[in-house]
Amino acid sequence: MTEDQQAGQGHPGGPGTGGGDPRTHLHRRGRTTLDAAAFGWDSLSETERAVAELITRGLTNRQAAARMFLSPHTVSTHLRRIFAKLDIASRAELARICAEKKQWRPGGDAEGPGT
Repeated sequence: MTEDQQAGQGHPGGPGTGGGDPRTHLHRRGRTTLDAAAFGWDSLSETERAVAELITRGLTNRQAAARMFLSPHTVSTHLRRIFAKLDIASRAELARICAEKKQWRPGGDAEGPGT
């Protein structure tokens, strides 16, 4: 048992709650609810952005998982969260959004990946 678990901190809400105050969990990860956007591009984590980039390059979930040392199930979960946060339903929509973001990013490659 870890020191956190012994101190009743195994879960963000304390022992046996399975949840509790989500701000506690976010604070431990370096984010607070005040600076964590709920929707849109800015709400994506670094990992979600990395998954989005690989998927827009045409990789399958399995291929993206292998590159990121994740399971395909984890990549699928990240994609579901990305789609929900961006309010989209397809990889094509994700590719369009990523292309738009890349054009506006300083030093972004407007030609797209692989060119």
